Amino acid sequence: MEKGMTINAILATDDNMGIGYENSLPWPHNKKDMKWFRDCTSGHVVVMGRKTWESFGSKPLPNRINVVVTNREVEGNPDAVMSGDVDGILEILGYKYPDLHIFVIGGANIYRQALPFCDKLYVTQIRGAYKCDTFMYNQDFEGFGVQEYIDVDDDMTIQIRSRR
Repeated sequence: MEKGMTINAILATDDNMGIGYENSLPWPHNKKDMKWFRDCTSGHVVVMGRKTWESFGSKPLPNRINVVVTNREVEGNPDAVMSGDVDGILEILGYKYPDLHIFVIGGANIYRQALPFCDKLYVTQIRGAYKCDTFMYNQDFEGFGVQEYIDVDDDMTIQIRSRR
């Protein structure tokens, strides 16, 4: 990964672009995807909505600066709780952490607000169609071309997309 701050989104989808079900991942635990996520985001800033924070048990992800975007109170102890426009929050984080990468990690509403400001998307496709109630859409990824395609195994692939 290049040096200096970038704003990125990292997410996993199923074959139908589903990303969640009842505030959790809809597919069985995937060690390879969890390792990929941990390796990409470790040592950097992760930005998430309140529901994503709660899906982690309201506990910070280790070795990351955890920022929760919400206008409600949250339980647990994130590094920062911020409310307001996501673009303004990302700008503040960029000034505060100029040498770290910022990773938007969900949920769907936070992704949609942040995507116009993202430099890269890290998209894992978990093969299969799962029961989902939260989705991304192809138009969410418009303007991002595939820079790298990693065929991990029969269960998942990874696309690194960058702004065209």
